[in-house]
Amino acid sequence: MKVYTVSEISKIIKQTLETNFPEIKVSGEISGFKLHLPSGHIYFNLKDEISVLPAILYAYNTYVISKLPELFGLSSLKEFAEISTVEKSVNGRKVTLTGPISAYQGRYQIQVKDIELEGLGELYKKFEELKEKLKKRGWFDESRKKPLPLFPERIGVVTSTSGAAIRDILNITKRRWNSVHILIYPAIVQGENAADSITKGINFFNKHKNVDVIIAGRGGGSIEDLWAFNEEKVAQAIFESEIPVVSAVGHETDFTIADFVADLRAPTPSAAAELVLKNTKTEIKKRVHDLTAKLFLKIKELININKQFLDHFPNQRLKKDLIQNLTNLKDKLKKRLSVEKMARELSHLVLESETKFELIKSRFSHSIENILKNVKERYKNLLSSLNLLNPLNILKRGYSITQIISETEPKIITDTSTVNEGEKLLTTLAKGKIISVIERKEK
Repeated sequence: MKVYTVSEISKIIKQTLETNFPEIKVSGEISGFKLHLPSGHIYFNLKDEISVLPAILYAYNTYVISKLPELFGLSSLKEFAEISTVEKSVNGRKVTLTGPISAYQGRYQIQVKDIELEGLGELYKKFEELKEKLKKRGWFDESRKKPLPLFPERIGVVTSTSGAAIRDILNITKRRWNSVHILIYPAIVQGENAADSITKGINFFNKHKNVDVIIAGRGGGSIEDLWAFNEEKVAQAIFESEIPVVSAVGHETDFTIADFVADLRAPTPSAAAELVLKNTKTEIKKRVHDLTAKLFLKIKELININKQFLDHFPNQRLKKDLIQNLTNLKDKLKKRLSVEKMARELSHLVLESETKFELIKSRFSHSIENILKNVKERYKNLLSSLNLLNPLNILKRGYSITQIISETEPKIITDTSTVNEGEKLLTTLAKGKIISVIERKEK
């Protein structure tokens, strides 16, 4: 019997394996997944109840390397270097590997040319079929999407109470507008009963009409983890919702059927809270204060324009009387429309939103218009008062002003005893002036 060396036996085994298994498909469960950072190669085992098959994925296989993050629900390849992430998202997953069997230094292994999650192909197929079906129904049309409320008082959240999503939403809400009420429907967001639970949550808020907007979502995960949001019953609940629905499912790269049907898609639960609460309380107060200041400056500018008109009027005594009346009216208007007073009143209204936000929400958009309307009305009244005192208007009604012409300042004649025959007079009409000589005077 021939005696073989170890190298000879290894060579025979290598040739036998590589000749008989140039490319095969093997299914099993991943264990011991490890990304070797210096080289970029990935090593792991494929196992079943009885045996273990070593596997290697070389770094130069960029096709497979690039699709790994999406395959396992991660945001980047770097996350595969974290042991906790690998244990949670990779190890234990059932996959099908494609590649040749090779032997190296007496150990056999499969060189991974492709990798698929078991059942993933069927899930993708179902996803695309439902997506096309609902698209044809018009469920994704932008024209049917409802706008989000400008100042929501109550936000309904359909998600798990134990996940990171609800904590992120609560933190953002507290920071941006802490007077908003959050109503949570504790839903199952993963597994066999998840779709029914999410659907019930959306329908619950629509039945009771107790929120202004709904956020439905969860954190990221694999396509299987997020599959409840790809179910037709969830899409139908969102489509039929009378309350605007924001879909906040997974990481930024994850898309579900719920994202397409929802009135607004947020890339993360945190982003959903920020989109729902676009304006902070501080921003609103500042905007109101700025509008008030601009309004007062405009009114002041209009008053100054009319004051300049009076400065050019010839009669000093009449000018003085009109300026005094204008000053009095201006002071009254200033007291009523002082920036400080209006800012305090409007700020007080905003602060009262803690308990009366619903009233502010329905009337806020009209409050500034009412203020403008009232100020415009006061301004019209002011102009009317000025017009009544304007001597030109009096002249237009047939009256005139008669003054005696003298070397000193002309004097208005109100008594015939103050003039003599032969003296010259200046009569001011609504249009033009007349110079005349006194021929006779009568009492």
